[in-house]
Amino acid sequence: MTTKHPLATNFKKLLQYNFRVAKLDEVIFFEWLIVKQKSFGDGNPFFYQNRRVIEELGIKRNRLNSIKSKFMDYGLNIHCTGLLNTTHYLVEFDFIEQFIYNHVKHEEQYEMINNVRFLNFKGENNMTKFEKEQVVQFIQILNKICTSRKKFHRDFGNIKDDLSEVELPYNGKSKYQLHLLCKRYSKDVIIQTFRNFIDAMLLKEDSTTHYLNNFSSYDAHKDGFPVFDHYDRLANNDDLPF
Repeated sequence: MTTKHPLATNFKKLLQYNFRVAKLDEVIFFEWLIVKQKSFGDGNPFFYQNRRVIEELGIKRNRLNSIKSKFMDYGLNIHCTGLLNTTHYLVEFDFIEQFIYNHVKHEEQYEMINNVRFLNFKGENNMTKFEKEQVVQFIQILNKICTSRKKFHRDFGNIKDDLSEVELPYNGKSKYQLHLLCKRYSKDVIIQTFRNFIDAMLLKEDSTTHYLNNFSSYDAHKDGFPVFDHYDRLANNDDLPF
Protein backbone atom coordinates (compact mmCIF):
# COMPACT_ATOMS: atom_id res chain seq x y z
CA MET A 1 0.00 0.00 0.00
CA THR A 2 1.42 3.39 -1.04
CA THR A 3 1.31 6.09 1.63
CA LYS A 4 0.36 9.47 0.23
CA HIS A 5 1.90 12.63 1.62
CA PRO A 6 -0.71 13.96 4.09
CA LEU A 7 0.28 17.66 4.07
CA ALA A 8 -1.02 20.30 1.66
CA THR A 9 1.84 22.79 1.91
CA ASN A 10 5.34 22.44 0.49
CA PHE A 11 7.30 24.55 2.97
CA LYS A 12 10.53 24.20 1.00
CA LYS A 13 8.86 25.76 -2.05
CA LEU A 14 7.51 28.60 0.07
CA LEU A 15 11.10 29.64 0.88
CA GLN A 16 11.46 31.11 -2.62
CA TYR A 17 9.01 33.88 -1.72
CA ASN A 18 10.10 37.07 0.06
CA PHE A 19 7.65 37.25 2.95
CA ARG A 20 8.92 40.68 3.94
CA VAL A 21 6.67 41.92 1.15
CA ALA A 22 4.54 38.91 0.17
CA LYS A 23 1.47 37.80 2.10
CA LEU A 24 0.69 34.09 2.35
CA ASP A 25 -2.88 34.45 1.07
CA GLU A 26 -1.57 36.42 -1.93
CA VAL A 27 0.90 33.61 -2.71
CA ILE A 28 -1.87 31.01 -2.43
CA PHE A 29 -4.18 32.94 -4.78
CA PHE A 30 -1.31 33.61 -7.21
CA GLU A 31 -0.44 29.92 -7.46
CA TRP A 32 -4.13 28.99 -7.69
CA LEU A 33 -4.46 31.34 -10.68
CA ILE A 34 -1.47 29.71 -12.39
CA VAL A 35 -2.84 26.19 -11.83
CA LYS A 36 -6.27 27.14 -13.20
CA GLN A 37 -4.87 29.03 -16.20
CA LYS A 38 -2.53 26.18 -17.11
CA SER A 39 -5.38 23.71 -16.74
CA PHE A 40 -7.61 25.71 -19.10
CA GLY A 41 -4.69 26.48 -21.42
CA ASP A 42 -2.50 29.56 -21.83
CA GLY A 43 -4.39 32.37 -23.55
CA ASN A 44 -7.82 30.91 -22.77
CA PRO A 45 -9.94 32.98 -20.36
CA PHE A 46 -11.64 30.97 -17.63
CA PHE A 47 -14.38 31.79 -15.15
CA TYR A 48 -14.97 30.78 -11.56
CA GLN A 49 -17.64 31.47 -8.98
CA ASN A 50 -16.32 33.62 -6.16
CA ARG A 51 -17.99 31.30 -3.64
CA ARG A 52 -15.90 28.39 -4.92
CA VAL A 53 -12.67 30.39 -4.69
CA ILE A 54 -13.44 31.27 -1.08
CA GLU A 55 -14.26 27.65 -0.25
CA GLU A 56 -11.18 26.24 -1.98
CA LEU A 57 -8.63 28.75 -0.65
CA GLY A 58 -10.10 29.80 2.69
CA ILE A 59 -9.71 33.51 1.85
CA LYS A 60 -12.47 35.79 3.14
CA ARG A 61 -14.56 37.65 0.56
CA ASN A 62 -13.34 41.16 1.42
CA ARG A 63 -9.72 40.03 1.52
CA LEU A 64 -10.14 38.23 -1.82
CA ASN A 65 -11.50 41.40 -3.41
CA SER A 66 -8.55 43.36 -1.99
CA ILE A 67 -6.06 40.86 -3.47
CA LYS A 68 -7.83 40.99 -6.83
CA SER A 69 -7.51 44.78 -6.91
CA LYS A 70 -3.79 44.54 -6.11
CA PHE A 71 -3.26 41.86 -8.77
CA MET A 72 -5.04 43.97 -11.37
CA ASP A 73 -2.37 46.63 -10.79
CA TYR A 74 0.18 43.94 -11.74
CA GLY A 75 -1.73 43.18 -14.94
CA LEU A 76 -4.19 40.43 -14.01
CA ASN A 77 -7.13 40.55 -16.42
CA ILE A 78 -10.38 40.30 -14.43
CA HIS A 79 -13.98 40.75 -15.51
CA CYS A 80 -16.79 40.32 -12.96
CA THR A 81 -20.37 39.40 -13.88
CA GLY A 82 -23.57 39.28 -11.85
CA LEU A 83 -24.35 35.81 -13.17
CA LEU A 84 -23.85 33.50 -10.15
CA ASN A 85 -21.35 36.06 -8.80
CA THR A 86 -18.75 34.85 -11.30
CA THR A 87 -15.33 36.27 -12.14
CA HIS A 88 -13.63 35.79 -15.52
CA TYR A 89 -9.83 35.57 -15.41
CA LEU A 90 -7.04 35.74 -17.97
CA VAL A 91 -3.64 35.13 -16.39
CA GLU A 92 -1.13 36.51 -18.88
CA PHE A 93 2.61 36.16 -18.48
CA ASP A 94 3.23 39.87 -17.93
CA PHE A 95 1.19 39.61 -14.72
CA ILE A 96 3.07 36.47 -13.62
CA GLU A 97 6.44 38.15 -14.17
CA GLN A 98 5.38 41.30 -12.31
CA PHE A 99 4.19 39.29 -9.31
CA ILE A 100 7.39 37.24 -9.24
CA TYR A 101 9.62 40.32 -9.52
CA ASN A 102 7.81 41.91 -6.58
CA HIS A 103 7.30 38.90 -4.29
CA VAL A 104 9.99 36.30 -4.99
CA LYS A 105 13.58 36.43 -3.73
CA HIS A 106 15.90 37.85 -6.38
CA GLU A 107 18.04 34.71 -6.68
CA GLU A 108 14.93 32.57 -7.24
CA GLN A 109 13.18 34.75 -9.80
CA TYR A 110 14.76 33.52 -13.07
CA GLU A 111 14.24 29.84 -12.29
CA MET A 112 10.68 30.37 -11.13
CA ILE A 113 9.73 32.38 -14.23
CA ASN A 114 11.04 29.64 -16.50
CA ASN A 115 9.44 26.87 -14.47
CA VAL A 116 6.05 28.59 -14.65
CA ARG A 117 6.47 29.33 -18.36
CA PHE A 118 6.93 25.65 -19.19
CA LEU A 119 4.58 24.24 -16.58
CA ASN A 120 2.34 21.72 -18.29
CA PHE A 121 -0.67 19.80 -17.03
CA LYS A 122 -2.30 18.81 -20.29
CA GLY A 123 0.36 18.69 -23.00
CA GLU A 124 -1.20 19.47 -26.37
CA ASN A 125 -4.47 20.49 -24.67
CA ASN A 126 -2.54 23.29 -22.99
CA MET A 127 -2.26 25.04 -26.38
CA THR A 128 -4.77 27.37 -27.98
CA LYS A 129 -6.32 26.46 -31.32
CA PHE A 130 -4.20 29.11 -33.02
CA GLU A 131 -1.00 27.75 -31.43
CA LYS A 132 -1.83 24.23 -32.63
CA GLU A 133 -2.42 25.51 -36.16
CA GLN A 134 0.89 27.38 -36.10
CA VAL A 135 2.77 24.25 -35.03
CA VAL A 136 1.15 22.12 -37.76
CA GLN A 137 2.14 24.74 -40.35
CA PHE A 138 5.70 24.64 -39.00
CA ILE A 139 5.74 20.84 -39.25
CA GLN A 140 4.86 21.23 -42.94
CA ILE A 141 7.97 23.39 -43.34
CA LEU A 142 10.05 20.68 -41.62
CA ASN A 143 8.53 18.12 -44.01
CA LYS A 144 9.78 20.17 -46.98
CA ILE A 145 13.25 20.45 -45.43
CA CYS A 146 13.38 16.70 -44.90
CA THR A 147 12.31 16.07 -48.51
CA SER A 148 14.90 18.58 -49.77
CA ARG A 149 17.73 17.02 -47.73
CA LYS A 150 16.76 13.53 -48.90
CA LYS A 151 16.93 14.69 -52.55
CA PHE A 152 20.29 16.39 -51.89
CA HIS A 153 21.88 13.25 -50.45
CA ARG A 154 20.29 11.03 -53.12
CA ASP A 155 21.71 13.25 -55.89
CA PHE A 156 25.20 12.97 -54.36
CA GLY A 157 24.91 9.20 -53.97
CA ASN A 158 24.96 9.30 -50.18
CA ILE A 159 21.67 7.43 -49.83
CA LYS A 160 19.45 5.25 -52.02
CA ASP A 161 16.06 6.26 -50.63
CA ASP A 162 13.22 7.03 -53.05
CA LEU A 163 12.46 10.68 -53.71
CA SER A 164 8.84 10.73 -52.55
CA GLU A 165 7.80 13.68 -50.42
CA VAL A 166 8.23 13.21 -46.69
CA GLU A 167 5.31 13.38 -44.26
CA LEU A 168 6.85 13.23 -40.81
CA PRO A 169 4.50 11.56 -38.32
CA TYR A 170 3.52 13.72 -35.35
CA ASN A 171 1.32 13.43 -32.31
CA GLY A 172 0.21 15.56 -29.36
CA LYS A 173 3.59 15.16 -27.68
CA SER A 174 5.61 16.35 -30.67
CA LYS A 175 3.24 19.27 -31.30
CA TYR A 176 3.50 20.47 -27.72
CA GLN A 177 7.29 20.04 -27.57
CA LEU A 178 7.70 21.96 -30.84
CA HIS A 179 5.45 24.66 -29.39
CA LEU A 180 7.79 24.96 -26.39
CA LEU A 181 10.83 24.93 -28.66
CA CYS A 182 9.43 27.82 -30.71
CA LYS A 183 8.97 29.81 -27.50
CA ARG A 184 12.65 29.39 -26.66
CA TYR A 185 14.32 29.72 -30.10
CA SER A 186 13.61 31.51 -33.37
CA LYS A 187 12.23 29.44 -36.24
CA ASP A 188 15.34 30.21 -38.30
CA VAL A 189 17.56 28.63 -35.63
CA ILE A 190 15.22 25.63 -35.33
CA ILE A 191 15.21 25.10 -39.09
CA GLN A 192 19.01 25.23 -39.34
CA THR A 193 19.36 22.81 -36.44
CA PHE A 194 16.72 20.50 -37.93
CA ARG A 195 18.78 20.31 -41.14
CA ASN A 196 21.74 19.04 -39.14
CA PHE A 197 19.51 16.59 -37.29
CA ILE A 198 17.86 15.20 -40.42
CA ASP A 199 21.21 14.88 -42.20
CA ALA A 200 22.47 12.72 -39.34
CA MET A 201 19.35 10.54 -39.57
CA LEU A 202 19.53 10.14 -43.35
CA LEU A 203 23.25 9.30 -43.27
CA LYS A 204 22.68 6.79 -40.44
CA GLU A 205 24.96 8.75 -38.10
CA ASP A 206 22.11 8.72 -35.60
CA SER A 207 18.74 6.98 -35.39
CA THR A 208 15.34 7.29 -33.78
CA THR A 209 11.92 5.74 -34.20
CA HIS A 210 10.15 9.11 -34.22
CA TYR A 211 11.95 12.08 -35.78
CA LEU A 212 9.85 14.94 -34.39
CA ASN A 213 9.42 13.53 -30.87
CA ASN A 214 13.16 12.94 -30.65
CA PHE A 215 14.23 16.26 -32.17
CA SER A 216 11.96 18.34 -29.92
CA SER A 217 12.30 16.21 -26.76
CA TYR A 218 12.08 18.37 -23.62
CA ASP A 219 13.75 17.65 -20.26
CA ALA A 220 11.60 19.40 -17.65
CA HIS A 221 14.09 18.77 -14.82
CA LYS A 222 16.93 20.48 -16.70
CA ASP A 223 14.59 22.87 -18.52
CA GLY A 224 16.24 22.09 -21.84
CA PHE A 225 15.98 20.33 -25.18
CA PRO A 226 18.87 17.82 -25.13
CA VAL A 227 18.69 16.54 -28.73
CA PHE A 228 18.08 19.98 -30.19
CA ASP A 229 20.87 21.49 -28.08
CA HIS A 230 23.30 18.78 -29.27
CA TYR A 231 22.69 19.49 -32.96
CA ASP A 232 22.64 23.23 -32.35
CA ARG A 233 26.12 22.96 -30.78
CA LEU A 234 27.30 20.93 -33.79
CA ALA A 235 26.06 23.69 -36.08
CA ASN A 236 28.14 26.19 -34.13
CA ASN A 237 31.14 23.84 -33.87
CA ASP A 238 30.86 23.89 -30.06
CA ASP A 239 31.42 20.13 -29.91
CA LEU A 240 34.59 20.18 -32.00
CA PRO A 241 37.88 19.58 -30.13
CA PHE A 242 39.53 22.69 -31.51
